Amino acid sequence: PFYLQYHPYAVHTPIQPRPDLKAKYDGLPPGQRHTNRSYAALVEGLDMSVGRILDYLDDPDGDGNQDDSLAEDTLVIFLTDNGGHEGPTDNAPLRSRKGSFYNGGIRVPMIVRQPGTVPANALTDTLVHAVDLFPTLMEVAGGTTPEIYDGTSFYAHVRDPAGTPR
Repeated sequence: PFYLQYHPYAVHTPIQPRPDLKAKYDGLPPGQRHTNRSYAALVEGLDMSVGRILDYLDDPDGDGNQDDSLAEDTLVIFLTDNGGHEGPTDNAPLRSRKGSFYNGGIRVPMIVRQPGTVPANALTDTLVHAVDLFPTLMEVAGGTTPEIYDGTSFYAHVRDPAGTPR
């Protein structure tokens, strides 16, 4: 058993992308909603970092044989702490951005992955709060949450979104 909590600083200022990714985006025409090439390169660098972690879980020794995969036994939760950064991001259709009490500042996506347990490509609009992470992780680990704790596990919901509404 292991626990990994990964906190990349990537999408915060200063915006300092890898030079090779910056060059890639400098060669592209501006987007319709996002025009900050440096920020796009920074986000791709973050995507690549998370991808390396997922690739390791799928094939720990990198030999192409996934018989030793850790993915089915590993709950991965990808979550941000607030809405998009003022300036280089556009949170449409949500109103406003990071630092705001409008949905664009406080409503964020969460991605949950555990092949064989969490259905792939399932979507839910169920709300989850940061205090729900601890009881969820405790349930996955087989532990218990103190009765006075505010959060509620969402593990049953991610395994069966339609059958276990929150």
